[in-house]
Amino acid sequence: MKMENNGLRIDSLCKSYNGEPVLKNLSLTLSPTNNYCLMAPSGTGKTTLLRMIMGEEETEEGSDEESEEESEEAEEEEETGVLNIG
Repeated sequence: MKMENNGLRIDSLCKSYNGEPVLKNLSLTLSPTNNYCLMAPSGTGKTTLLRMIMGEEETEEGSDEESEEESEEAEEEEETGVLNIG
């Protein structure tokens, strides 16, 4: 993951548990000026994705970078469950 111009860019992110893929080649770009809603059935990787963005879960493949400023904000807001992208 990489913070760009106060946004978030994810390239080819992959994660599996016990050999079962949860996230496979996920790529997306999020702008700090937009609101997003992450909706999907149970067990499809929503929480895993958010944990990876916050640095609480290791990635298997794909880019995994963020700005120092965003990392500090994530640590401050971790207890409240808020994810601020921007």
